[in-house]
Amino acid sequence: MSHAAGFVGRERQVFCIIIVFLFLASVDSFAALTLSLNPIEGGTSIRFGKFDLSQLSNKEVRVRINSSNGTQYQLVQRLIEPLVNEQGIPLGHNALAAYTLTGSNTAGSLYLQDKESMGLGEQLIYTSNPNGDSDSITVIYVINPVKASGSFFGKIQYTVREINGAGREDAFLNIYLDVENNLSVTSEASHGKNLVRLEPEWSSGHEGFVRFHISGNTDQELKVYQDIIEFPRDDFNEEASVGIVQFGVSGGRSNTSFVPGPVNLEHKRILLYSTSESEDSFTQTFLVNSAAFAEQKAGIYRGKIRYMVESSLGEQLMDLDLELAVRPAFKLDVQYPPGGMRFQGLHSAQVPQFKEVRVAVQSNLGKPYIVTQNIAGPLTNEKGVQIPQGLLIMKQDMANHKPGNVPFSEFREAPLGESPIFYSDNKGSSSEFMVIYQLGGSPEMEAGDYSTAIVYSLGEK
Repeated sequence: MSHAAGFVGRERQVFCIIIVFLFLASVDSFAALTLSLNPIEGGTSIRFGKFDLSQLSNKEVRVRINSSNGTQYQLVQRLIEPLVNEQGIPLGHNALAAYTLTGSNTAGSLYLQDKESMGLGEQLIYTSNPNGDSDSITVIYVINPVKASGSFFGKIQYTVREINGAGREDAFLNIYLDVENNLSVTSEASHGKNLVRLEPEWSSGHEGFVRFHISGNTDQELKVYQDIIEFPRDDFNEEASVGIVQFGVSGGRSNTSFVPGPVNLEHKRILLYSTSESEDSFTQTFLVNSAAFAEQKAGIYRGKIRYMVESSLGEQLMDLDLELAVRPAFKLDVQYPPGGMRFQGLHSAQVPQFKEVRVAVQSNLGKPYIVTQNIAGPLTNEKGVQIPQGLLIMKQDMANHKPGNVPFSEFREAPLGESPIFYSDNKGSSSEFMVIYQLGGSPEMEAGDYSTAIVYSLGEK
């Protein structure tokens, strides 16, 4: 063998020794600090399954650290992928909490002994003794009250590393969580599950109600809004007057009603109630404004109200049918003076006497009408003697702000027989007026008490 060949052979031998040395060194470094994760329930991940706040379940993970290089080390964890459901909705950084099981280690110092929420930052779990002996720790994971539903996935990263060295190893554990939406908002109405009927003149009560029941809330703020999908309309598609239906909200544990007193039902969205209670209930009461009801045209008015329940879990819609029954009214009310149409103690020098009659008409038919009077005959005394013609005069006064027209705006002779004394407006609105009769003495009359019969009638124009 030549000297050159011998040199090359020795060079190759040295090179192989170096490669073997480096390989063994890397194996020793890799084997010096290792990390293994073992969920107590088995498998390679944490699975909470169907989550129920009433039956919280803890999940335990046994973390094993093998160390052989005699260097002190630490174990930390952090949530590198927060829990997110299939719709991309996060459960929140504070949804997952963890703590360590006291006494689960054999050496070193155990941290995180009180439950703490996990976030994106590191949490120190364990520090070994100065010799860096191998050890194992049990970490317990808990789900805090949640405000969303669905199937959630997240990931925890564990890192063991030397305090004064380069040794390090990472391990990962997937988390699975199924959260059912246990929030329930139901309602019951006064005339069925979703019907409120207001019929003031057909029943003893003037009110209707819808009662809301809330359960399974997870300490989140829940708001209930009201929107008018269709304002009450009759069969001719005519809307009821604004102000005829009113409502208020009462009850509830949170005492955060936004409509404590009666307000008009109007075409606008309104916040009725909000609560963060897990169990709650409140009542919306509907009533009829009597003044507006008297002016409402007869018919059955039907509308629809939509309630929107908003929370972090989404939106729930609930519809309510609202009916207003306005019974046909066409009524004449006459209030005669005490003693009727009798003028007492008349004689030739008598100061004129007055008699006032109040006439009121209630009508919701939406058609014009007329009121007539029928003076049966001349006033006569107890002997049958008639007063001279022209002595009985009359005039009329409209009640304040009432619609319609009267023909006797000034005193003039009261006509015998039947004659019109009131004309309604074109809508046939209810109205009210006074009829004033005057009778004075005359040299031609005989003294005595005089009376006659006057009949008032109501009819369509």
